[in-house]
Amino acid sequence: MALRRRPGGLVRALAPLVAGALLVAGGALAPGAAGLSTAAAATPAVASTRPGADLTQVSADPWRDPAAVASAAQVVRRSAALVAQPIMGWGVGNPEPRPGVYNWTGLDRRLRFIASTGAQPVIALVGAPDWMKGGTPGTTDWQRLGVAPLPSHDEDFARLAAAVARRYPHVHDFEVWSELKGYWDTATNTWDVAAYTTLYNDVYRALKAVNPHLAVGGPYVDMVTWGAPSAGGHPSALVGPWGTVDQRSLDAVTFWLDHAAGAQFLAVDGGLQTHDGLDPVDPGAAVALFSALDAWLAERTSLPLWWSEYYVGMPGVRGHPARWLALSTAALIQLTTSGAAVALLWDPERYPGSHSPALWTSTSHPGGGRPTGLAAVTALFLAHFPPGRRVVHTGSAAAGVLAAGSSWLAVDATDQPVTLATPAGSLHLAPWQVVVHPG
Repeated sequence: MALRRRPGGLVRALAPLVAGALLVAGGALAPGAAGLSTAAAATPAVASTRPGADLTQVSADPWRDPAAVASAAQVVRRSAALVAQPIMGWGVGNPEPRPGVYNWTGLDRRLRFIASTGAQPVIALVGAPDWMKGGTPGTTDWQRLGVAPLPSHDEDFARLAAAVARRYPHVHDFEVWSELKGYWDTATNTWDVAAYTTLYNDVYRALKAVNPHLAVGGPYVDMVTWGAPSAGGHPSALVGPWGTVDQRSLDAVTFWLDHAAGAQFLAVDGGLQTHDGLDPVDPGAAVALFSALDAWLAERTSLPLWWSEYYVGMPGVRGHPARWLALSTAALIQLTTSGAAVALLWDPERYPGSHSPALWTSTSHPGGGRPTGLAAVTALFLAHFPPGRRVVHTGSAAAGVLAAGSSWLAVDATDQPVTLATPAGSLHLAPWQVVVHPG
C-alpha cells in the first residue's frame, strides 16, 4: 500500500519502527491488495482511556546511555499520560530495611525520571520490607518480594505508605499492592481477599491522614482466564473468544468493593494468555476480553477503572513485533470505547524477554531510547482521542477503525488482509498492519 504526503509533526517524530506493520498516513490512500471487507455499522462512543506505563527492572536509569535516556524521556512525554513505579523491587531497593530507617535512593531516582517526562506519577505500594514478613531487620531476600506482610505488620506497612506520601507530596495516585501477591490461600484454593482488604483499609486510612485529596485504589487483581471451559473448576459466565474468566477473580473484586474503606479508582490487570496455556486461536477477536470485563465492572461500580497492567502477549505473539503491535492497538481501542480510564503498559523499555512491545528501544547503548510503533499509536490516543472526545469505531475487535474528526487509526489484527472504511476512503490493510492518521 502506498501513502502520500508527509504526516504532521507529532506522529512524524515517532516514526514507524516496526517495518511493514505500522504506517503513518498523511494524505490520500492509494489502491492496495483487496482483502476481506469489513462493513460493520459505525459505533459511536466517548473516548475514556489515558495510556501510560509501568516502570520495571529494566528502564531508563542514569547509568545507561545518557542520550538514550533523554530520548526515552521525550518518548514518554509524547506517548504516556501516567507512569507508575513500585516502592520496592522493579528497579528500586528496600525503602525501609529496618523499622523507621528509610532508604529513598531508588524511588528518588525513578520519580526524578518521571518528573523529567512531564507524565503524571503513580506509586504502586507493593513490596514489603523483610522484617514485615518475619525476616531479619537489615536484610533483603529478593526471592521473597512477592510475599505479603504478616497481618501483625499491616499497620507498619500502612505507616510506610504514609511516609512515601509525605516524601513525594506531588504524587496524587496510589495503587495498593499488586495482583494480590502473597495472598493466595492454598487451603481454599483462592485468594484471601479479606486479608488483603484489611491491609488495603489500613493503607487507605494512613494515606488519607496525610492528604485527604489523594486518590487510592485497589484491589489490582489479576483477571485470570482459562482456555478450558471448566476454568480450573471455577468458570464464570464471562465466556468468549478469549476463553473463560475465572470466577475467583470476579469474586475478589466483588468482596473488595463491598468491604473497602473507600477508593477513588478500581484497579485490575490481565491479558490474553490463559492460565492453562490453551491460548485463543483467534487472538484478534480475543481482545474483546477487555471490553467484556469493562462492562462487567461498570455494572458493579461507578469508580474509574484502571488497567494497572494490560497484556496481549502469548507464545504465538512474542517474537513477532507486527502481531504484538496490532494486538496492542486493538486492545487500546477496546479499552477506550468501553470506559477504561487508564491503561498502563508493563515493560515500556524493550529488552530481551520483555512482556510488551514497549514504547522505546533499549537505553543500554548509544542510539537507543527511540520510539517504537506502539509509541506512535499511544501518541495518537493522547493527542486526538483524549478522554471525553467523541469517537466512532467501525469494524470488529480484530480489524477496525477508530476515528475522531479527520484523525483516525486502523488495525488488522488477523492473518488475512482486510479492507476498512476510513474517513479518508477505503483502506486495504495487510495482515497485522496498523495505520495511524493524525489528521
